[in-house]
Amino acid sequence: GPVLYPMDEPLMRKCDALMKNLMKKGQAVHFLRPVDWKKMGLHDYPKLIKQPMDLGTVSERLNRNHYARLEDFANETRLVWKNAFIFNAPDSL
Repeated sequence: GPVLYPMDEPLMRKCDALMKNLMKKGQAVHFLRPVDWKKMGLHDYPKLIKQPMDLGTVSERLNRNHYARLEDFANETRLVWKNAFIFNAPDSL
């Protein structure tokens, strides 16, 4: 079917502004880079998180025109939070 929201230049600029704003927030520091689970001793991380994602990777991909559609950008951005909720769920502690 037709692409509902193709990633054109104006949309890319809006997404880039959103990412920059998000990455400036204090709490964002934990989500800027891939989780270094080995260094942090989080050995169950790869068992729980099948698709690791972080804001830095999303931002980089956005700037390299990786996303053909707005939905692709939105889904990978949501994946950052989804992974955090999965890994930090009350029963995972």
